[in-house]
Amino acid sequence: MFARLFRSNIFRRLMSIFVAVTIPLLIVSLYFYWNSENALRKKLLFDIESQSSYFLRNMEMEFERIGRMQRNLISDSNLNDLVNLNLYLNDFQRIVLIWNLQAKLADIKNSSDYIEDASIYIPSIKGIISSPGGGRYIYDALPDDFSERLPSMRAAVESRSPLYKEQLTLILPSQLLRRNPDEQPRYGYIIEATLSHSRIARSLTSLTAGDSDGFFLYDRQTGAMIASSGDAAIFPGLLDRWQAGNRRLQIESTPYFLIGKDSETTGLSLLGYTDEYTVLAALQPYRLWMWIGGFIFLLTTLIYTYSIQKYINQPVYLLLNHFRLLENGDLTTHIEAVPRNEFGVLYRQFNGMVDKLNSTIDQVYRQTIYSQRAELKQLQAQINPHFLYNSYFILHRLIKSGDPNATEFSRFLGGYFEYITENSADMVDLRDEVSHAFLYAKIQAMRFKDRINIEFAKLPPEMELLKVPKLILQPVLENAYLHGLEGKVNGGLLRVKFQFAREAHFICVSNNGSPIPDEELEKIRGTLKGASVLEDAGALLNIHRRLRLAFGESSGLEVTNSDGWVRVRLVIERRDEG
Repeated sequence: MFARLFRSNIFRRLMSIFVAVTIPLLIVSLYFYWNSENALRKKLLFDIESQSSYFLRNMEMEFERIGRMQRNLISDSNLNDLVNLNLYLNDFQRIVLIWNLQAKLADIKNSSDYIEDASIYIPSIKGIISSPGGGRYIYDALPDDFSERLPSMRAAVESRSPLYKEQLTLILPSQLLRRNPDEQPRYGYIIEATLSHSRIARSLTSLTAGDSDGFFLYDRQTGAMIASSGDAAIFPGLLDRWQAGNRRLQIESTPYFLIGKDSETTGLSLLGYTDEYTVLAALQPYRLWMWIGGFIFLLTTLIYTYSIQKYINQPVYLLLNHFRLLENGDLTTHIEAVPRNEFGVLYRQFNGMVDKLNSTIDQVYRQTIYSQRAELKQLQAQINPHFLYNSYFILHRLIKSGDPNATEFSRFLGGYFEYITENSADMVDLRDEVSHAFLYAKIQAMRFKDRINIEFAKLPPEMELLKVPKLILQPVLENAYLHGLEGKVNGGLLRVKFQFAREAHFICVSNNGSPIPDEELEKIRGTLKGASVLEDAGALLNIHRRLRLAFGESSGLEVTNSDGWVRVRLVIERRDEG
């Protein structure tokens, strides 16, 4: 059905118009949708990056505030007395100073949720003072590895990185103390604020939009991860991708965006991954509507196609089929179902046209039949008076001379006149038509027995009962005698052959008389085709018309000159019987 649809010019044109109108609208809609999606994606990613920048700025401000509190502690008299006058203090004075410093450290610890502990390393008293609840009481002895930790502390101070020994700390040393220029610098004390990894990780969760997202805080210089709100195992791979310039990745077939921000003052960086579906969750309703719109477009296309097929293409195809039937000769075709629309008007007009055509053809057919009958009667009436005179003169001479052939000649002549004067049948068996032509040939043979010979082939049995128009063969023989053999003094020959073929029956009448001049032959052929009129070819034209009327357009007469012979071939197109 679809192949037949697309062969229809009307269907193709209507679908082309539909596509030309709807496809641009669809393309424009998709263009605006994708542009809107890209704009929203950029906006959402910008919001996440803004949140990341805001998080880093807050962290920078928090670190700066903690640093100010540490610096304020440098001028504290309790700290300076404990560091500088330790040798002159008794235990009570020393404990009072330590308690006062612990109160200051408690203020620093409680000033930020990020701070897990605040401590002061004082090498002169070989101890550490910590804030209450920080894991130490009053003060503890310096750790055994303090001297080993000093270089990393010094490096952290010099690089302004808060990270050393994988501990997230903010370190503030006192002035470097030197007894002479060549002496290794040493610190009078070190104020340390230890930050909580877990608390920073907890604050990172404020950046995540869903369970599948994650953010990592890491030292940009060393690449070491400090805190995370996601799967820490994937951090090295994400960092490699980010440093390689990749901004998107897939984890277990789920697409993710990578977001990264740097803090210049702290040396820390933030790297995050967020589920693309989560980011674009706001677009889901629009995507749903896009799919609904696509489905509606497809449904509209199908409905439009079905409507064209049912209300336009199918009625047109039905009308064309009936026109083809009419073209093939089916004059009984009628369109039965007549709808109440424009096609109904066309169908009614078609049915009326077929009825009028049938009436007209019937009238023309009757007129043609009457005309053919009139021509036949005229042909029957146009018996050559010269032939009659000569025949009766020969009969008189044979009787007078007592020739025994007189009886046979009179019988031939009687049978000839009996056949041509019979008016009851327009169509006869071919064997009767051939018998009549054979009688005519016998009569002419007796007339021209010293000048013209006759070769009359036997009619094939398959052709004997073929119904043919009356008087189609004898006038051809008469035309051969009259225009070809009559002037032949001797050696004249007339041949009649029959051929039974699959596509047609053939009767060939040949004579070796005078060839037909080329100009006259062209006029005869033109007369048979209806292009010209030649008076002497009236009998041949009559036979030609009647054969075509009876057997179809491929039937008729063919006149040729070939190798000294003039050939007239009667073509009778075969028709399937039953």
